Order: sequence, then C-alpha cells, then structure tokens
Amino acid sequence: MISGFDRRVFHGHRRTLRSARDLESYLALNRILKKQFGQQVEKVSPPLKPASWEEAQRPQRPVLYWEDNDDDKEDWARSIAAHDKIREGLIGGLTAVEVCWSFKVGGPRESPKLKLKACTRKCLHLDPSWMDPEVGLMSARIPSWFPFPLQVGLNGREGLARPRDREGLQYVRQDNGCVWRQDYARAQALWDTPLRRNGAEWLNPVAPKLNPIHQQIFQGYRTGYDWSTYQSEGATDLVFGEAEFVRRHYRAGIEPSLATFGRADVMRLLGRQIPLNGKIPRRFASSLRSDVQERPQGVRIKQSLHGNSVKAYDQACNVRRVETTLHRVEGLRVYRPKEGGTAEDLDGRPLRQGVADLHRRAEVSQKANERYLHALATLDDSTRLEELGDDLSQPVCGHGKWFRGVRPWEPADSRLLAAISRGEFSLNGLRNRDLRPLLFDLPASSPKQARRQSARVSRLLRLLRAQGLVQKVPRTHRYQVTAPGRRALTANLAARHATIAQLAKVA
Repeated sequence: MISGFDRRVFHGHRRTLRSARDLESYLALNRILKKQFGQQVEKVSPPLKPASWEEAQRPQRPVLYWEDNDDDKEDWARSIAAHDKIREGLIGGLTAVEVCWSFKVGGPRESPKLKLKACTRKCLHLDPSWMDPEVGLMSARIPSWFPFPLQVGLNGREGLARPRDREGLQYVRQDNGCVWRQDYARAQALWDTPLRRNGAEWLNPVAPKLNPIHQQIFQGYRTGYDWSTYQSEGATDLVFGEAEFVRRHYRAGIEPSLATFGRADVMRLLGRQIPLNGKIPRRFASSLRSDVQERPQGVRIKQSLHGNSVKAYDQACNVRRVETTLHRVEGLRVYRPKEGGTAEDLDGRPLRQGVADLHRRAEVSQKANERYLHALATLDDSTRLEELGDDLSQPVCGHGKWFRGVRPWEPADSRLLAAISRGEFSLNGLRNRDLRPLLFDLPASSPKQARRQSARVSRLLRLLRAQGLVQKVPRTHRYQVTAPGRRALTANLAARHATIAQLAKVA
C-alpha cells in the first residue's frame, strides 16, 4: 500500500486586487480615471501573450489552439514529452477561449457616477505545460485579460517518479499507476517529503514564467500572488499479487456499497462532524450522488457530497485505488494557531484554502480512504447466503436462556435488521430510544405504551446479542454491530435489493 496526493490544483490571486475597492486603489495610485479603466486593460493585456510564449519560440515547442475541451490536456502534454524525450523544461502550450474573472465599469442609468464591479467575461487563455526537476509534470493556466489570476496543476505520480529515478528505485508503470515497486517503504517516504515544505516555495517561481511582464503591468502598485488550494486528490493504492482476486472481490462490493452508504456515512468518511443523535443538520442541504461507471480498466464506484467525493476503482490489472477529492473544506478542522497569533495558541480551527494547510488535507484524505477501504472490506466476502441464513435461523442459548432464531425474510425481523444496519449507527452505536421510531409506525401515546415499546425493543436487543449480531458498549446504553453481524446484515440487504436477473447471472 502507498498513499499520497495524486493531483492538486492551486489558484494564484492577488489579495490586494480581489474586490472593486482594491481596484479603485490600483487606479488611484496609477492616476487612472474610472472611465479610463477599459483603455488601461486593453493596453496592458495584449503584450502578455507574446511575452508568455517567448520561451516556447526559442526551442520551437508546439503551441496549439485547443478546440475540443472534452479531451485531456494532461495526456497531450505527457505524450509530447514522451515523444520528444523531454525530462526538464517547457513541453508546449495550448490556447483556448474560455470564461475568466475580471472587472467592468458601469452604474445605474439614472446616476452619472461610474462604479467598478466584478464580472465574468470570455478571453483567450494560455495553458503551458513543462517538466519540473522536482515535482515532474506541471500544467498551468493564465487568462490574457486583467487581473491575470493563475492556476497551476500538479500530478503527484509524476512528482514521485522523479526522486525514485534519482535514487535508482525500480518500478513498473502502467498509465498513471505502478503495478510493482522495489521498495514501498522508501517510496512512501519520498512521497511524504514535499508535505514538509512550504507550498509557496515551489509555486512562487511559477508566476514569473506565466506572467513575465508582471512588474511592468503593476508598476506603482506592488502586489504579488497569494496561493490557495482549489482542489486536491488524496489517493491510496493497494497492490495485489493476483489480478483475479481484485476483480472478484471488488465486483462483489459495488452494489452493496451503493445500497448501504447514506449521506451521513459519506459525511463521516470525509471527516465531517455528525451530532450524536445521527441526524444531519438542517443547514447542510447538499444531496448525495452515487454512481457506477464502466471503464476500460474496470468498474468505478463514486460517492459525491457537497463538492467533495470519495471513489474506488481498478487503476491497473492488480491495483485498486481509492481517492478522496476535497474541493469545499468548510466544516473540516485543523489543529493550528490563529492567523497573527502566537505559535503556542493552538486550537481546532477551520481548515483554510491556503497552501499552509496542505498537510492537514493529506491527513483528511488518508483517513477518508482508510474508512472507505474498511467499509468496502466488510462487503468483500465469499460466504454463501445459505450459510449465513442457517446460522441466524438456529436457536441459541445465552446467559442460561434460550433465544429463537432470526428470520430475515419475515417482515418484523427484516425491519429490525434494516434498522440496526443504518449508516448513522456505524460509529456512534445505537440505543433503545434510537430503534423505537424505526420499529413502530406511531409514537407512544401514553407513558404506559412507551414503556411497552421500550420493553419490546429491549427483548429484541437481547435476541440480537445472543445471536452475535450486536454487542453492548461497556458502561453505556449503546450497542455496536459486530463484525460477523455487519457481514450478515450487508449480505441480507444486498440479497433483498438484488433483482432476479442479477441473481440468475451470478448463478
């Protein structure tokens, strides 16, 4: 197993040019009137394109206009680098007309006073790609229109290949993954090394390459780029010895994972806090999307929620990859001092978009991948349903008393099994009061009826404990589903959701 960032996308913005008020300061310092803003932009924007492509013209690197946005630009850059054997330096560039963020001058018709406001418009974008000696393949983007925000993308697998080559570590690569490595422990250490560095150290040198005339454009108004993490992918690769083992067990977990994972489960996987009652806060209105997609390498499972996602797929013949993509990090926490405070003032504070919290993004992604793998592992089982059903249906003796068997196909027991297998009970456990609303259609109308319902649920919990499906948490009123119980519940739920066509195909 090996884990680390697969892909990262960074945005470079000028903190002193993020709003209309900041732009007014820029115009004032350069003695430019608001009505002259359009003329100023048309003056400083055209020189950017020839200045940016000057480096590409010297070694005659290809610069193409990209018409089809559906194709992968990274694949194009990688193929050019492989064909021309480029190990360092510019690979080539692409141009395309797309939407960008800028400002405009306007105002209400009834008022003669001009106002500056942020807007979107279309302009030519420049997309160079180059090989960096430290991090490997890098792709970037800069619009040819004021105020020239930047975007830089890094491929973590490319960044891992460079130090491995320098140290002479052998590996076998297939597409964007490795099916074999010589020393996994050393490869993991090399992958963790960039996390100990400040991200701005290797992002700041990128800005002059993309905008060589930065000083000329912003003379009289000193400003630089502040970097933030727009999107990050934390990947965990599991490398198996046999490809058939991966295909057989991975396919077995696809449909059950979509049937059993709920919105609260995915929120917990992604590190979001859930109240002890298991209910999702009303302010969190995002919906869960789950899908299965057939790919040339195999099948991909993906669950998306609130701009973030976790997915699992076959990367190569014997490699299963789990990825957590973080785009919106509000609600996630990091143990750090507050901005401007002392280093000793540590507390759990909101995770920032800046590159200073990249290490925490890696931790959140790794924990999410581990939780997802553990969840899928409970679904990968070759035990026949007949064996599980026979074990549950037999009477058992517990604490000197005989208990009947569980009958999964009867409505009452089926409802009970579905209730205890709900996702909100997977981490915090379940209580008597949690099961009552799920097992009874109507709430208790009197204290006497409430006691009857509570006694009924207590008897059912004793039955489940005797059958080994749940166990009591010491010194609490909570119960946790056991590992054999989780396996039996998942199999029962998968069987109930399976169609005749699916069962006939398996048979």
